Amino acid sequence: IAKRGANTWQIIYSVVSIAGFVILVYGYGLARENAEQLYLPISGARGVALIVMPIALILLISSPGPVGHIKKTIRHPMLWAIILWASLHLANNGDTASVVMFGALLVWAIFDLVSCYRRGGTPPAASVAADIIAIIVGLIVTYVFVSFLHQFLFGVGVV
Repeated sequence: IAKRGANTWQIIYSVVSIAGFVILVYGYGLARENAEQLYLPISGARGVALIVMPIALILLISSPGPVGHIKKTIRHPMLWAIILWASLHLANNGDTASVVMFGALLVWAIFDLVSCYRRGGTPPAASVAADIIAIIVGLIVTYVFVSFLHQFLFGVGVV
């Protein structure tokens, strides 16, 4: 970071993270084709997911932007978003590929969250505008995913 600057580091880190996520999703898709069913989806989990996933997406959207009250209060909204997302997907998918992928991401997010909270830190002043933007964008992303994007990307309809 000292050698190339914070912005360059963030760009490199983001590109590597996105590439890793794409590889993870691709591998999950391949593994899912022959995955054995370990357990049946939890009854009612789909309905819970329809209610909770918009919250997870709002948390995810609030993470990289300016500090709003959501980010200031929760401090690590992206990790909480991943915890909600992974938990809901585990409740709705009982095959081995899902258990491995969503379970690993859930465990990682929990350990990372504990580590982050131990480090402490005080968030700066919050902006209501940042919260409004996160909520609006999160709801739009939810609508797009529910309407067609989840089916298009992963071959599984939400509704």
